[in-house]
Amino acid sequence: MIFTLLLIKFKSLLLSLVNVVRRALCCLRPRRSSFNDSVPLTHVVSNLDAQNEGPVWSDWGEEHNDKPKTIQDYIEQYRERKVKAKLVEEEKQAEDDQNFFEDMTPRITKQMKVLVKTRQDGVNVNCNNRLNAVDESAVNIMTSSELGEWDENSGWEGKQLLDYETQKMLREQKRLDRERKLWEHQQKRLEKTSRTLGSKVTT
Repeated sequence: MIFTLLLIKFKSLLLSLVNVVRRALCCLRPRRSSFNDSVPLTHVVSNLDAQNEGPVWSDWGEEHNDKPKTIQDYIEQYRERKVKAKLVEEEKQAEDDQNFFEDMTPRITKQMKVLVKTRQDGVNVNCNNRLNAVDESAVNIMTSSELGEWDENSGWEGKQLLDYETQKMLREQKRLDRERKLWEHQQKRLEKTSRTLGSKVTT
Protein backbone atom coordinates (compact mmCIF):
# COMPACT_ATOMS: atom_id res chain seq x y z
CA MET A 1 0.00 0.00 0.00
CA ILE A 2 2.77 2.42 0.85
CA PHE A 3 4.65 1.33 -2.23
CA THR A 4 1.75 2.17 -4.57
CA LEU A 5 1.31 5.53 -2.90
CA LEU A 6 4.99 6.36 -3.43
CA LEU A 7 4.75 5.23 -7.06
CA ILE A 8 1.76 7.56 -7.70
CA LYS A 9 3.61 10.52 -6.13
CA PHE A 10 6.68 9.81 -8.27
CA LYS A 11 4.55 9.69 -11.49
CA SER A 12 2.87 13.01 -10.73
CA LEU A 13 6.25 14.64 -9.99
CA LEU A 14 7.72 13.30 -13.24
CA LEU A 15 4.71 14.55 -15.28
CA SER A 16 4.89 18.03 -13.77
CA LEU A 17 8.62 18.24 -14.64
CA VAL A 18 7.92 17.21 -18.25
CA ASN A 19 5.22 19.92 -18.55
CA VAL A 20 7.60 22.61 -17.24
CA VAL A 21 10.31 21.60 -19.75
CA ARG A 22 7.79 21.56 -22.63
CA ARG A 23 6.59 25.07 -21.82
CA ALA A 24 10.16 26.32 -21.62
CA LEU A 25 10.89 24.88 -25.05
CA CYS A 26 7.71 26.43 -26.50
CA CYS A 27 8.70 29.90 -25.25
CA LEU A 28 12.16 29.63 -26.80
CA ARG A 29 10.95 28.53 -30.22
CA PRO A 30 10.17 31.44 -32.63
CA ARG A 31 6.48 31.70 -33.47
CA ARG A 32 5.08 32.00 -36.95
CA SER A 33 2.64 34.78 -37.45
CA SER A 34 0.44 34.00 -40.43
CA PHE A 35 -1.19 37.44 -40.49
CA ASN A 36 2.19 39.26 -40.77
CA ASP A 37 3.33 37.28 -43.78
CA SER A 38 2.28 38.98 -47.01
CA VAL A 39 2.64 37.62 -50.48
CA PRO A 40 3.02 40.32 -53.12
CA LEU A 41 0.40 39.99 -55.85
CA THR A 42 1.21 41.64 -59.13
CA HIS A 43 -0.55 41.63 -62.44
CA VAL A 44 0.82 43.01 -65.64
CA VAL A 45 -1.76 44.80 -67.78
CA SER A 46 -0.99 44.99 -71.45
CA ASN A 47 -2.33 47.59 -73.86
CA LEU A 48 -3.97 44.92 -75.99
CA ASP A 49 -6.21 43.82 -73.09
CA ALA A 50 -7.34 47.41 -72.52
CA GLN A 51 -8.23 47.90 -76.19
CA ASN A 52 -10.14 44.61 -76.57
CA GLU A 53 -12.05 45.06 -73.33
CA GLY A 54 -15.81 44.96 -73.94
CA PRO A 55 -18.51 46.80 -72.04
CA VAL A 56 -18.47 46.59 -68.28
CA TRP A 57 -20.95 43.95 -67.13
CA SER A 58 -21.89 45.80 -63.98
CA ASP A 59 -23.50 48.59 -66.05
CA TRP A 60 -26.69 46.84 -67.07
CA GLY A 61 -29.04 49.05 -69.02
CA GLU A 62 -26.83 52.11 -68.87
CA GLU A 63 -25.62 53.87 -71.96
CA HIS A 64 -21.92 53.63 -72.65
CA ASN A 65 -19.93 56.63 -73.61
CA ASP A 66 -18.31 54.76 -76.47
CA LYS A 67 -18.06 57.35 -79.15
CA PRO A 68 -18.13 56.06 -82.70
CA LYS A 69 -14.77 56.31 -84.39
CA THR A 70 -15.69 55.65 -87.98
CA ILE A 71 -18.50 56.70 -90.25
CA GLN A 72 -19.85 53.16 -90.25
CA ASP A 73 -20.09 53.30 -86.44
CA TYR A 74 -22.06 56.57 -86.68
CA ILE A 75 -24.47 54.97 -89.15
CA GLU A 76 -25.00 51.90 -86.92
CA GLN A 77 -25.57 54.09 -83.87
CA TYR A 78 -28.15 56.17 -85.79
CA ARG A 79 -29.99 53.04 -86.95
CA GLU A 80 -30.07 51.59 -83.40
CA ARG A 81 -31.55 54.81 -82.01
CA LYS A 82 -34.20 54.84 -84.77
CA VAL A 83 -35.21 51.25 -84.06
CA LYS A 84 -35.39 51.86 -80.30
CA ALA A 85 -37.53 54.97 -80.77
CA LYS A 86 -39.86 53.10 -83.13
CA LEU A 87 -40.26 50.21 -80.67
CA VAL A 88 -41.07 52.57 -77.80
CA GLU A 89 -43.65 54.36 -79.94
CA GLU A 90 -45.30 51.07 -81.00
CA GLU A 91 -45.51 49.89 -77.37
CA LYS A 92 -47.19 53.15 -76.32
CA GLN A 93 -49.64 52.91 -79.22
CA ALA A 94 -50.43 49.26 -78.39
CA GLU A 95 -51.15 50.20 -74.78
CA ASP A 96 -53.44 53.04 -75.87
CA ASP A 97 -55.35 50.86 -78.39
CA GLN A 98 -55.96 47.99 -75.99
CA ASN A 99 -59.71 47.45 -75.49
CA PHE A 100 -60.51 45.62 -72.27
CA PHE A 101 -64.25 45.35 -73.00
CA GLU A 102 -63.89 43.72 -76.39
CA ASP A 103 -64.65 40.19 -75.19
CA MET A 104 -67.66 41.36 -73.15
CA THR A 105 -69.89 42.16 -76.13
CA PRO A 106 -72.93 39.84 -76.17
CA ARG A 107 -73.34 37.34 -78.95
CA ILE A 108 -76.89 37.10 -80.19
CA THR A 109 -77.84 33.78 -81.73
CA LYS A 110 -81.24 32.84 -83.10
CA GLN A 111 -83.00 29.97 -81.40
CA MET A 112 -83.77 26.90 -83.44
CA LYS A 113 -87.48 26.39 -84.07
CA VAL A 114 -89.09 22.95 -84.02
CA LEU A 115 -92.32 22.43 -85.97
CA VAL A 116 -94.49 19.42 -85.15
CA LYS A 117 -96.81 18.44 -87.96
CA THR A 118 -99.93 16.37 -87.39
CA ARG A 119 -100.77 13.49 -89.67
CA GLN A 120 -103.70 14.20 -91.90
CA ASP A 121 -103.84 10.99 -93.86
CA GLY A 122 -105.45 9.05 -90.96
CA VAL A 123 -103.04 6.14 -91.13
CA ASN A 124 -102.81 4.22 -87.84
CA VAL A 125 -99.42 4.27 -86.25
CA ASN A 126 -97.88 0.87 -85.53
CA CYS A 127 -98.45 0.12 -81.81
CA ASN A 128 -95.26 -1.97 -81.55
CA ASN A 129 -93.06 1.02 -82.30
CA ARG A 130 -91.33 1.84 -79.00
CA LEU A 131 -90.14 5.21 -80.24
CA ASN A 132 -93.70 6.41 -80.77
CA ALA A 133 -95.03 6.49 -77.22
CA VAL A 134 -97.74 9.12 -77.76
CA ASP A 135 -100.09 9.43 -80.67
CA GLU A 136 -99.26 12.73 -82.40
CA SER A 137 -102.87 13.49 -83.17
CA ALA A 138 -103.70 13.42 -79.43
CA VAL A 139 -101.25 16.21 -78.65
CA ASN A 140 -103.00 19.57 -78.46
CA ILE A 141 -100.65 22.17 -79.98
CA MET A 142 -101.60 25.79 -80.28
CA THR A 143 -100.80 27.02 -83.78
CA SER A 144 -101.75 30.67 -83.37
CA SER A 145 -99.10 33.32 -82.87
CA GLU A 146 -100.95 34.94 -79.92
CA LEU A 147 -100.95 33.69 -76.38
CA GLY A 148 -104.14 32.10 -75.14
CA GLU A 149 -105.50 31.16 -71.72
CA TRP A 150 -103.90 28.24 -70.00
CA ASP A 151 -106.27 25.70 -68.56
CA GLU A 152 -104.53 24.40 -65.47
CA ASN A 153 -106.92 21.53 -64.79
CA SER A 154 -106.87 20.00 -68.24
CA GLY A 155 -105.32 16.55 -68.31
CA TRP A 156 -104.52 16.38 -64.59
CA GLU A 157 -107.88 15.94 -62.84
CA GLY A 158 -108.13 12.23 -63.48
CA LYS A 159 -104.59 11.63 -62.38
CA GLN A 160 -105.01 13.68 -59.20
CA LEU A 161 -108.16 11.78 -58.33
CA LEU A 162 -106.39 8.49 -58.96
CA ASP A 163 -103.44 9.60 -56.83
CA TYR A 164 -105.74 10.57 -53.96
CA GLU A 165 -107.53 7.21 -54.03
CA THR A 166 -104.29 5.22 -54.16
CA GLN A 167 -102.83 7.25 -51.30
CA LYS A 168 -105.97 6.64 -49.24
CA MET A 169 -105.75 2.90 -49.91
CA LEU A 170 -102.06 2.83 -49.00
CA ARG A 171 -102.70 4.66 -45.72
CA GLU A 172 -105.49 2.24 -44.83
CA GLN A 173 -103.25 -0.74 -45.63
CA LYS A 174 -100.43 0.66 -43.45
CA ARG A 175 -102.85 1.30 -40.59
CA LEU A 176 -104.10 -2.29 -40.75
CA ASP A 177 -100.50 -3.61 -40.81
CA ARG A 178 -99.61 -1.55 -37.72
CA GLU A 179 -102.64 -2.80 -35.82
CA ARG A 180 -101.83 -6.41 -36.74
CA LYS A 181 -98.20 -6.03 -35.61
CA LEU A 182 -99.28 -4.37 -32.37
CA TRP A 183 -101.74 -7.20 -31.67
CA GLU A 184 -99.03 -9.84 -32.37
CA HIS A 185 -96.60 -7.99 -30.12
CA GLN A 186 -99.13 -7.91 -27.28
CA GLN A 187 -99.82 -11.63 -27.71
CA LYS A 188 -96.10 -12.44 -27.46
CA ARG A 189 -95.77 -10.25 -24.36
CA LEU A 190 -98.72 -12.02 -22.69
CA GLU A 191 -97.19 -15.44 -23.47
CA LYS A 192 -93.85 -14.35 -22.05
CA THR A 193 -95.35 -12.99 -18.83
CA SER A 194 -97.45 -16.13 -18.34
CA ARG A 195 -94.33 -18.32 -18.72
CA THR A 196 -92.35 -16.28 -16.19
CA LEU A 197 -95.23 -16.36 -13.71
CA GLY A 198 -95.57 -20.12 -14.10
CA SER A 199 -91.83 -20.63 -13.58
CA LYS A 200 -91.85 -18.49 -10.44
CA VAL A 201 -94.71 -20.43 -8.98
CA THR A 202 -92.97 -23.78 -9.55
CA THR A 203 -89.70 -22.71 -7.95
